[in-house]
Amino acid sequence: MIPITGFSPGVDPTTAGVIIDCANMLPTIKGMMAALSGEDLGLAALAADCLGAAFLKKNDETIRILAGTASNIYEASSGTWTSRGSGYTGSAFSKWRFAQFGDVSIAVNLADAPQSSGSTTFAALTGSPPKAAIVETVAGFVMLFDYNDGVNVFHDGWWCSGLYDHTTWTPSVSTQAANGRLLETQGKITAARALGSSIIVYKDKSIYLGQYVGPPIIWAWQLIAIDSGAFSQEAVVSVSGVHYYMGRNGLFMYDGSRPVPLGAVELREWLKANLNQDYVANVKAAYDSKKSLIYWFYPSINSSSGACDEGIVYNTITGKFGRITLNVQAILDYQTASLTWLQLGSLFATWGGWPSTVSWTSALFYGSLVGLSFISSDKKIYSMTGPALNSNVTTGDFGDDAQYSTLKRVRPRFIEAPDSASLNHYFKANEGDSLQTGVMVAVFNDGKFDLLKSARFHRVKINNVGNCELSALDYELKPNGTR
Repeated sequence: MIPITGFSPGVDPTTAGVIIDCANMLPTIKGMMAALSGEDLGLAALAADCLGAAFLKKNDETIRILAGTASNIYEASSGTWTSRGSGYTGSAFSKWRFAQFGDVSIAVNLADAPQSSGSTTFAALTGSPPKAAIVETVAGFVMLFDYNDGVNVFHDGWWCSGLYDHTTWTPSVSTQAANGRLLETQGKITAARALGSSIIVYKDKSIYLGQYVGPPIIWAWQLIAIDSGAFSQEAVVSVSGVHYYMGRNGLFMYDGSRPVPLGAVELREWLKANLNQDYVANVKAAYDSKKSLIYWFYPSINSSSGACDEGIVYNTITGKFGRITLNVQAILDYQTASLTWLQLGSLFATWGGWPSTVSWTSALFYGSLVGLSFISSDKKIYSMTGPALNSNVTTGDFGDDAQYSTLKRVRPRFIEAPDSASLNHYFKANEGDSLQTGVMVAVFNDGKFDLLKSARFHRVKINNVGNCELSALDYELKPNGTR
């Protein structure tokens, strides 16, 4: 048995165990498993496209789940979306970003004045802060980036509130409210995320480290990198004191010292070729702590509108990759409210009225369960706990440059076998030749696929239906001779 090495497009296809292509397969500690589809969480669709969403936690552990459209901010409450603010003037390009500062939720979209809410309705944040594209909280400050103060528009600018006071914004040494610009490199600020008590600011091709030093400077800035940056605020995710992000040069991790590339050069080249470069600002990342997986959803070259339709998935433990196909407007954690027997009658008049999209093992039955969810192109929210998506893996090439061999059998080692599986065979006489299509084996019997085909090099694609986890493959080749 040859252990599979995860999704590795562009590498030498004769590398043992390499998976050169896959669909809806995620990297695990043991191999790769089928990705799950979305499960409808029962909330109605938002009134318009979601332009940002967040899972926020207050000091008393109360959870707020917020989503913004061009004109409204909504909160998931009592099984429905409730408007918490309206009349905003944003457009399809005005992304909502959210942050929590103690018990206060703060939202910005650059088009409107920053908004704040302690529990229900949002209103303009006190203190006349500038309009901003990005908000983050760190070291007792609310920080705004890429701002418009009504007189100047500084896309490379930053502005912090007073220390421990989100309502004070007039620059002052006494309150420590301050502002400034990051001018050592070109371009606007695209992302800003806390890293411990520091703030890491990203441009398209540079990274800055901001550290609180107190009056009179307040924040000191150090240029960290000039050849790496992040596409957007949503393209950066923080995991256990480490930032993981997607940018022009691929996928990286940053722990406060230097950016480190993730994956081989070939993976970065594949990503550049498959990402629609006109809509890189739409990339969205999220971390699934239960499975140690980071998802980056992006608009593929097939997405003419810029909607995120594919994702690349990274396992932070194994360092291996997978791939998923989902339509995603926003991705966030979601905490379910428990569904009781007493509520069933008011929701569904009969057992037959139970929606087919909700299984009896649904997350709806587990109150306070926190898991990854997404808002899809239909503007509804789904948890990533639905039935397994149809999946497949395509191996590299196995064989010999000099010797023809007959492929008689392929035996995948499934830790969890799929409901059904089939195999497509491909072959070529020389490694540099184009692949030719061989047989299709529809029968997966006794843990193996049986076939007969002679060639120097063979490649197979295994198609799965249902939950499955694959760890290794074995090929039975019978030498034919040389010529």
